[in-house]
Amino acid sequence: MSASEDQAFAHILSSYPELEAVITAVGVLGLPCAKQVSVADAVTRTVIGQMLSRHAARTIYERVEKLSIEKGLDGGCKLSIDELTGLGVSGRKAKTITEFGQKYDKAPDTFEVWRQMPHGDVVREVSSHWGLSTWSADILSIFYFGFEDVFPEKDGTIQRAVSIINDKHYNGASFDPYKASPYKTYLSLYLWQMVDQNII
Repeated sequence: MSASEDQAFAHILSSYPELEAVITAVGVLGLPCAKQVSVADAVTRTVIGQMLSRHAARTIYERVEKLSIEKGLDGGCKLSIDELTGLGVSGRKAKTITEFGQKYDKAPDTFEVWRQMPHGDVVREVSSHWGLSTWSADILSIFYFGFEDVFPEKDGTIQRAVSIINDKHYNGASFDPYKASPYKTYLSLYLWQMVDQNII
């Protein structure tokens, strides 16, 4: 358990005392290890994962990765739209992946710098690309860039968790995720776990 994890756990407990039982049931959480992949690959994985279960997304991405390796390509974004759709990627997602991959290839450094940008700038940059959104930027920031203070308000599971909390009137007022700052990512992880583990 790191000092940062301890501090985040203590901060979230103190910010949401009415949720102490469910937070404690989840236990101390650490940030996901930022995956050491290119931003192009991170975008490919994120786009495939949108609106799919983790299992379905993993299965499709494994197919994409396998074919790209077999073809000697540097990442799934180098596959054609037809190849991607043939592996189970929707047409819209395939277009997003290939278009982003083409832009990335022209100037990879301008995209790799996203890892060091403030989150607000990442949201602006990511959202400027066709098919990418604030949700995409938030997921990239949490799982690939290691940011500590991100709350993906557009995520379906997060919205469900907040709705359940508000319906049960844990705090007698609307749930305020910004009280978790500067550890909103940890709060997001707790809410995902609360739903996944049927704790709330």
